[in-house]
Amino acid sequence: MGQDEDTEKRKVFVLGQQMADALEKERQREAKGDIGVSPLPQEEYPLRSEELGLLDPVPNQLDEKLRNVCHLFRSLNEQERIEFRKRVSLNEFYTLLTFARRSSVFALRERSPDVLSAGILAVCMIEAERTDFRDILMALSLLHHSATRIGINPDEAFHAAEQLAEPRVRDLLAGFVRRTAVEKDISKSWGYKEVTTERGPGYVDWGFCRYKPKRDLLKAATRIAGVVSNDKYVVTSLTLAGELPDVWLRGSDASDLAAMLKDTKGVASLHAHLDSQYHEKAAVQMLLVFLAELGKPSSAQRLLQITRLSQPKSHCMLAIASGPLFCLLVARSVMMGVDGYESAESLRRFEQPIAAILSSV
Repeated sequence: MGQDEDTEKRKVFVLGQQMADALEKERQREAKGDIGVSPLPQEEYPLRSEELGLLDPVPNQLDEKLRNVCHLFRSLNEQERIEFRKRVSLNEFYTLLTFARRSSVFALRERSPDVLSAGILAVCMIEAERTDFRDILMALSLLHHSATRIGINPDEAFHAAEQLAEPRVRDLLAGFVRRTAVEKDISKSWGYKEVTTERGPGYVDWGFCRYKPKRDLLKAATRIAGVVSNDKYVVTSLTLAGELPDVWLRGSDASDLAAMLKDTKGVASLHAHLDSQYHEKAAVQMLLVFLAELGKPSSAQRLLQITRLSQPKSHCMLAIASGPLFCLLVARSVMMGVDGYESAESLRRFEQPIAAILSSV
């Protein structure tokens, strides 16, 4: 483990402190002035509901432009690389991290060492002190996994890239190589799972909870995401192996609620927010979707009854059950003083299409 990484692991982390420190370093960089013109394309990755993060990304022009910049960066000498990084903003570092994560998927699908190498090079362009170093490690975990899957020695690939990185990123690369197999495993340590989509392999967020469903919850959740995104929402994430939180159902005063939730075989969840065209504060209008497989149909029906007995004040809900499957939609505003966009009645527009999905799984 590198010295910087070892030091970081001994620290007690305060939520958000790493990003606060990174923003302060960025402020100091900007205060110095004369930072020059960024060598990166002045574009950002659009948030596309249909891609569902790293589950099913579609190559675009920004991917190609950044891949070309990676080839340029490789040709620079050490001083030129230092000057290169100084001209790149914190936000652009996170664009590079997005590119690196996307590259891990495309390398897997294309079985391409060149695509994988570009993803690693993108990480080498970053200054660790102007990011949360854990975000760098997250990208490295996916690149390491993809390298292994396409027959490349990931440890050798990381070592080869170290000379192009600044000292702290160099330590992160070297430290990752020295991790145990479990610490490198994306589903045991990093919150991702490799899955197969219609376009090939992808990565889905993984919540570490029990997940042994008999039904294809990923397929069902993906189809539900399509229903939600074709309505008025932007789906920002899909997670497998999560939980169905009892916080949404506590108001029902059901003594058997805990037993019902304990009977879940697996949970998939979606997180979405209202599209900006429908509300001036659309970003605070959240829609959560939980899809659970219960041990038996009667458990799903009981959860449906519990939901109908609940009378929440801070949110509205819609519950649907089909066989052992139970789906709960929760809509609310997450900003105090801003009323929720949905009502229990308006959410009923989702009942028929989601019920059809559940019955077909």
